[in-house]
Amino acid sequence: MIFKLSKDKNFNLRFYFTILFFLSVGLLILGESPAFAQKYPIQVWSNPKEPLAANSQVSKYPLELDPDTCLSLCGDGNGSGQVTEQDLTLLFNYLLNSAVLPASCLSNLEVDSFAQVNIRDAAWLSRELLRVTGGEPNLTCPAPFPPYQPVSKLDDTLQIPLGIILPAWATSATIPFEYKNAASIAGLALPLRIRVGGVIPQIDSVLLGPRSLTADLAAATIDPASGTINLGLLWENGLAPGKDTLLTVFLSAPPSVSPRLVRVDTFPLTPDNHPLFVNFSNLEGTVPTLLGFGPIPLYVQAFSPVNVIVLDPNDDSIGISFNTIGNAYYNMANDSIYIEEALPGHYQIKVVKDTLDLSNDSSYAIEARIDGTADNLLASSAPVPSEGEEHNYVITSQPNLPSCLSLPGDANGDGKLNLVDIISIANYVNNTSGCQPRPDCWLWGLNCRGDWNGNGVTTLGDAISGVNYIFTRPGGPWNPVATQACCLPLF
Repeated sequence: MIFKLSKDKNFNLRFYFTILFFLSVGLLILGESPAFAQKYPIQVWSNPKEPLAANSQVSKYPLELDPDTCLSLCGDGNGSGQVTEQDLTLLFNYLLNSAVLPASCLSNLEVDSFAQVNIRDAAWLSRELLRVTGGEPNLTCPAPFPPYQPVSKLDDTLQIPLGIILPAWATSATIPFEYKNAASIAGLALPLRIRVGGVIPQIDSVLLGPRSLTADLAAATIDPASGTINLGLLWENGLAPGKDTLLTVFLSAPPSVSPRLVRVDTFPLTPDNHPLFVNFSNLEGTVPTLLGFGPIPLYVQAFSPVNVIVLDPNDDSIGISFNTIGNAYYNMANDSIYIEEALPGHYQIKVVKDTLDLSNDSSYAIEARIDGTADNLLASSAPVPSEGEEHNYVITSQPNLPSCLSLPGDANGDGKLNLVDIISIANYVNNTSGCQPRPDCWLWGLNCRGDWNGNGVTTLGDAISGVNYIFTRPGGPWNPVATQACCLPLF
């Protein structure tokens, strides 16, 4: 748990929060209700400008409550008979550090007139503490309305880099969380769950961004056992519209021979806490638009009289009549394949003739997309393969990952070296019409296939080398040279 105050604001909460923190360590020890007292770990962010380490400081402090008097005053979460900054701190403990409260005290913190407690109640309670003496109170207890349903807001965003991948043998990663608030906000809540290759990583530390450091009350809990972070921030005078790094997470994981996807999700925690921005002007709650979170799906679709087969980096596959890939679906109505969560690496896409098609179309198109990467039109107006023939394409979720996907010189990707490859190379060099997008379509989605001599470019010299190889002409060797992903063995 973190408590951090702005040093530049002339506001009485600053003094009370500072005193209150020490009271929570010392004075609250004076008594403890055996029925309701809950000992919980506190993580202290002693210097918000430095990273909060997962094991920085973990202690257990007693929490004293008087549930018999909790219902006497709305906002009085600890039953003291008064609404003070201590109740706001208690509310943060409940939301962000799993403090357990009796029902009578908890219902007294549902101050925004809606059942269930979240960061919006904290903003309402903070506003009440700011109220000028004699003004109208803005707290409503018990809550007359059902749980608050925040609305999504496209203008508010929370974004992480798309398609974060931990390379093979790498043991650490850094995840920056960028946020944009279109209007001034009074507070925000962000529960996070992180996985690396489906496994819980070690969350080493968390570092607040520049605007986050201006918060008057901040709290975070790192749970290494579940790979979760629960963050809450509150601004007494609001955070002006803007864009910045909310926080940066540093994590580590044991090395692996394979690259792994880093997946970040938000989710409701216990208690009722979820990603939420609280508008400063009216204290309404909105759910920001999440960018880069969750799984990265793969989508492949063919147009015209062909069927599609997809092989994933683990050599599992899906086609019209078979599937060994979990959470993958083939839609026969439009010959499309949807894979819910793409693995890091290369996906091979095979196109074969649909022998049951009666349209007599002679060409097809195929496109593929891994969310987080650009749409890929792999071929357009390509001739339909003959029965028993297949056309091969490649799409990758990790462009910098080398992998052997093709024979060098196999320009048309059929697994054989013959004159058809020489024709494809010549069509590529001459930008010949007959397929789209030109000229790359003549090399079937992998340009290294045409680089027969391995010099990094495809020219007529590669076609000549190919002819010499096929007819075993003297002066060689004319063997195609392995380069980039075109490195499958020839023999």
